[in-house]
Amino acid sequence: MSAVSLRHITLSDADDCGRIHAQTWQTAYKDIVPDAVLAQHTIAWRQARWRSYLTDGKPIDRLLATVAGETVGFVCWGPGRGDPRAELMALYVHPDHWGSGAGRALMIAAEAGLRQRAGAAFLWVLAANPRARRFYAQAGWAPDGGEKWEDFGQERLLELRYARALR
Repeated sequence: MSAVSLRHITLSDADDCGRIHAQTWQTAYKDIVPDAVLAQHTIAWRQARWRSYLTDGKPIDRLLATVAGETVGFVCWGPGRGDPRAELMALYVHPDHWGSGAGRALMIAAEAGLRQRAGAAFLWVLAANPRARRFYAQAGWAPDGGEKWEDFGQERLLELRYARALR
């Protein structure tokens, strides 16, 4: 197994991040999110969104994971939206690299960054996504009772808030 390298994301990484984001959505959410919604999350659409994310000036930290020079995942965190705790906003690893250690490396780095922002953090995960929920639980995150419904096309899906103390 090759070592995972991490570095800050730059604008030149927008296409790789968009590709990973779209392809991971297509696999991870295949039986969760409606097909019509998944069809909208194309690589080109995600790449354009990433170019926007990387130039919007928001105080969000972003790291990229590579294995043997190949971009395999990313993580984003920042101030909590509507919450005094820091927020883990996204953690995606391309399905071809699930189980490679890239997700764990991204999580460890994100937790260190989150710790610099606050003594506790939270994230949102789809209730119907057992793989992600297991990953977060194994990393020490747990549901804290927060729930919200998100619209995915014509369907509403339940998201659970997970949290953990960082100090």
